[in-house]
Amino acid sequence: MILQIQQQSALIGRKPAGFTEHYYTEWDDGLGKDRISLFMVMTIGSSQVPGEEIGKEAFQLLQDHFLNDLDGDPYDRFEASLREINLMFNEQEKNLGVKFIPNINVVCGVIQKDMLFLSKRGDSQGYLVRQRHVSSITDGLSDEKNTEDVFQNIASGVLEVNDSVILSTSGLVQYVTPSDLAKIFSEQPLLEAIKELSDLLGSDIEEQMVVQSFEILEKSHEQKLEESEIKKEKSFVSDEMEEEAEIKKFAKPLSILREWSARQDRLRFLEHIRTWGRDKILIGIAVVVVVLGVGIGYAVIGGGKQKQLEAAQNKLDVAEDNLVQAETKGAFDKVTASNLLDDAEDLAVEVLNSGILRGEASQLLDQIDEQRDYLDNIVRVDDELVKIVDFKPLIGSEEIVGVVPYQDRRVVYTPTTAFQVLIDQAEDPDLVDGGEQIIDAAYFEDPQAIAFLTSAGKVIEYDEGNSQFADTSDVDFKNSVEILTYSNRIYLLDPGEGQIWKYTRTRASGYGSAAPYLEEDADVDLTGAVSMAIDGSIWILNDDGSIDQLLKGVREQFEVHDTPLVDTSGSTKIYTDIEVPQVYVIDPVRNAIYIYNKAAKSSDLTYSSQYILDGLDGAIVDMYVDKDEDVLVIVTADALYELKF
Repeated sequence: MILQIQQQSALIGRKPAGFTEHYYTEWDDGLGKDRISLFMVMTIGSSQVPGEEIGKEAFQLLQDHFLNDLDGDPYDRFEASLREINLMFNEQEKNLGVKFIPNINVVCGVIQKDMLFLSKRGDSQGYLVRQRHVSSITDGLSDEKNTEDVFQNIASGVLEVNDSVILSTSGLVQYVTPSDLAKIFSEQPLLEAIKELSDLLGSDIEEQMVVQSFEILEKSHEQKLEESEIKKEKSFVSDEMEEEAEIKKFAKPLSILREWSARQDRLRFLEHIRTWGRDKILIGIAVVVVVLGVGIGYAVIGGGKQKQLEAAQNKLDVAEDNLVQAETKGAFDKVTASNLLDDAEDLAVEVLNSGILRGEASQLLDQIDEQRDYLDNIVRVDDELVKIVDFKPLIGSEEIVGVVPYQDRRVVYTPTTAFQVLIDQAEDPDLVDGGEQIIDAAYFEDPQAIAFLTSAGKVIEYDEGNSQFADTSDVDFKNSVEILTYSNRIYLLDPGEGQIWKYTRTRASGYGSAAPYLEEDADVDLTGAVSMAIDGSIWILNDDGSIDQLLKGVREQFEVHDTPLVDTSGSTKIYTDIEVPQVYVIDPVRNAIYIYNKAAKSSDLTYSSQYILDGLDGAIVDMYVDKDEDVLVIVTADALYELKF
């Protein structure tokens, strides 16, 4: 089947400060072989460089190097072309003394037969419309951290009849939904589709963008050379019968070669073949044999490449089947669905690493990630996060350790200071104690005070900006890593001794002796504990991400249902309260908060969802739930945030 390509382009939006252009050409040898389409859309967001000159040179390099060896593998030829273009861009930067590569948005590609090859940089995008479905085919091709190479990766795939390929120098889906884009390019001729898109976006686009689109059609009939069109060559012979026989033997092939040479100016030297003698013809035969051998070699290589392509496509087909099964099973069997996604990911990564069908593999990996998000009920939080106070100017080289409620405000603390925050204003810092390093804190509702725990194992009580050391009947508090308050007691987590120590408050800043919370038959190992929370029961977070529940000094028998699919071993904090119906776990490695619902009639937990805090500047450090305001209060190393729920 021979494909026919229709192409349309449009410039949309007002003129930018830099350079914007699109390029397209077709190459046809006139002998019915594969027609090749070469194309490029480009913007350079800089007025300091000769964009028109650079764009023309880049497109000319694409033509020169891709069309140089038509028998070579098209993937290799495209890759070689991109290398030459990259070198040209580097040389231009050097000559101009301007680093403009980071400001380039470009998509470059070729279509040979039914194969599409693409590469890109920047905000430019490529989309495939197939059967009214839009998919991105350029994701993952560009690493913006690489400022040396314009083109870094290649996507390739097979085109089908009625496909539409859309290229743009910025993301179209910012302005039009994928479903609308599919409708525009599926229900009308290409020219009308481009016009409708231009009319739709014209008022929304400030800086000029290029949109270039191709519609893939089936050619009605193949243009072939008829035998009647090939002129018969007359034989020029000598008197020697042997020479005449040799010339007659090759008269027909020579006539065909001459017909080809008439079509190709660069092969006009073939016209002189018919005047050669026997020796020259024999030499010519040897040359033809060598050329045929090389051609066969290329054919073998090409066949091997085709087999690799088919093998990669088969792997992607299996991976897609696994993805579909995971979507079906996820509603009732999360574990099986997860295993199917793992298998699909392994296959897609294998194809991605092979360098073949990278675009399709990258797109499939994105779909797998989306399905994992769905299975784990992941909520990605960005704009919903509100930064209340930026502490960078206030804390210098120190970092925030945590946050606790205090009366009608919040207290954000570093190792040495406490900041009271009212609404969105941080008051002047209070120096807790110059010789101690605070590692944790807990809030006493009655009396309204904060108990700070120091790295030296001391407890400092803080109230109304004043702080003083607490004392105990034991003289020294037990070594611990975390402090909790409940009623008139403090609880200290001591993984070293595998114990939780409780102290009863007897007077202002005074506590009795340490009492072990765990009974001898508690059946729990706290040596791996990293955090605890209290709501009547004590919840323990272990360093492997697992959760234990303790009640009256012994381990409570309970289950955690529908555990997250991800590895939670990077978690550092657990939080709950007697009036909070959830348990929250903080994972700074993934910048995530895992949320578990408490069962109404048992001690069980059921995993509910997780927040991925994409909008944070830095990793999450601590949090608590403000029940009055219905917000999560979150701190990073240098800022205070709120997230409504």
